[in-house]
Amino acid sequence: MANASIHYMPPAADGILAPSRTNRKIGVVMIHGFTSVPESIRPWATGLAEAGAAVSLPLLSGHGTRWQDMNRVPAGQWRDDVRQAVDSLHYQGEPVDEIVVAGLSMGATLALDAAAHRKVSHVLLVNPALRLKTLDAWGGALAPLLHRVIPSVKPVADDIARPGVTEGAYPRTPVAAVAELAALIRTLVPQLSSVAAPITVFRADQDHVIPESSMQVLRAGATNTAQYTEHRLSDSFHVATLDYDAEYIIEESVRALAAPLHTTQSSIERGRR
Repeated sequence: MANASIHYMPPAADGILAPSRTNRKIGVVMIHGFTSVPESIRPWATGLAEAGAAVSLPLLSGHGTRWQDMNRVPAGQWRDDVRQAVDSLHYQGEPVDEIVVAGLSMGATLALDAAAHRKVSHVLLVNPALRLKTLDAWGGALAPLLHRVIPSVKPVADDIARPGVTEGAYPRTPVAAVAELAALIRTLVPQLSSVAAPITVFRADQDHVIPESSMQVLRAGATNTAQYTEHRLSDSFHVATLDYDAEYIIEESVRALAAPLHTTQSSIERGRR
């Protein structure tokens, strides 16, 4: 059941998340963002694999080729890509005891969708896309109409504070795909209350792609999560997984997965400067 578009990273045998330390094998499905590729989250994925987790990195449909291909992919296909990756993680290597879903931006949105429909033990999010500055600028409902006359606009990629770093995303933003992303968000938001797994979210203070209202939607909707922890990132922009706080994201993700779940709680912590 292995998929050619899924890269599997086997776990290190001696990391803090290794079965010898945790008495359980942890598998993590990690999802990249809109118009981007798995390279944008590879350091995060590598850090979790080196800590002892089995990691699956799917390439979402319409990505990694040319931007025109995204204009032919419905939001439902992205949801299916991630759910299939979750379902097939057992068959990438040895069976896992727990599955974690993690993602950046739209990948975080899809991670939440998977957590609402699959049994997962934890959700790791970086700058989740539950509202979009692009749609706010277009008046919210124009994307489904605009794509008929304007197939693409300037890219939303590489919002990174660290100089000289690129995520490898498309050079143009396909407008029809923006409309599909908006549809994905509309479908997910009412289902956030179905997410029971603990949520650990990393939020950049300076994000030029996702507005702060996205976090408000998450906090208001994820009312039944077993535990909610929010880390603020003061030194990174939207693609924080490649930015100055990347190591902090890895460290706190490993800490979250290694720690036993305690009582229901919410907390907001400051990322290091």
